[in-house]
Amino acid sequence: MDRKKVLLVVKGYFWKDKKNTILTVIFLCFITISLLVGNQLFENVQMANRLNAEALEGKHHVAYYSITKEQYEQIKAYPAVLEAGISFSLGQSEDGTAFGYIDEGFRNLGAVVADKNIKQVIEGHWAETEHEVVLSNNYMKKNSLKLGDQILVDLTSTDSDTGDILFQLPNLSLTVCGVIDNDTGFTDRKIGYVSKEFAYRIMEEYGGNVNVVARFKDQNNITGEIQNLNAYLGYEGDKLETPEVRKNFMIADAVEDNGNLRKQQKVMNIMIWLVCVMVLYNIFYNRFF
Repeated sequence: MDRKKVLLVVKGYFWKDKKNTILTVIFLCFITISLLVGNQLFENVQMANRLNAEALEGKHHVAYYSITKEQYEQIKAYPAVLEAGISFSLGQSEDGTAFGYIDEGFRNLGAVVADKNIKQVIEGHWAETEHEVVLSNNYMKKNSLKLGDQILVDLTSTDSDTGDILFQLPNLSLTVCGVIDNDTGFTDRKIGYVSKEFAYRIMEEYGGNVNVVARFKDQNNITGEIQNLNAYLGYEGDKLETPEVRKNFMIADAVEDNGNLRKQQKVMNIMIWLVCVMVLYNIFYNRFF
């Protein structure tokens, strides 16, 4: 059969029942538009959920609490980890001010809104040398301090579970090099952040555990990546929320392939395609029989 005869057969087939042909074209257009609009809506909702999760819970996928510095180094070197951050508590002064250390990774992965005060300094710079400190704005105002002033504090670090004293740092002299905003939602909470050099020296001398946040390269399988990392670190079982390990469930639900939103999207697509197949089958079945 030559090309002209093929075209004539096809043309005759489609125009044999103009009504069904037009209905088929209209329905296919409707299905295409429904799929495009539906999937775009799901993408918009997913993006909104992700941004909301990052604002409230942070960009990290998993957090590890009260682990060793060596474990932090393992997490940071793990091939599947894109970025990791560390925080270390130096204890509190007599007036209740909490002193500690957070690195750039910890600040980057912190919550956009809930932790916005640690994102950047409002004056000066982050602590770089051993005896520099960044203080919260309320501490500066309460003690009438300015950049370059020195403070003298006695710090005591205690175990959060037992209350036992871990170490003490009496007569600690620090120079104010920067100022951050007050803690979001806790404007009366006073904070001080020291340099990496000083914090690491204290870790070496007195020990103490750290908190770590991590973000994976592949965010479509956060649950699986956490389980793999836990196994790498020597944790038993596959629990995602323990005293040491906490999955960022909010951001995982928003971005994972097997998250609730993704499941709903897949169900919607399957239902639309099933309806499409059933309608097309009915149209062509009626045409032949």
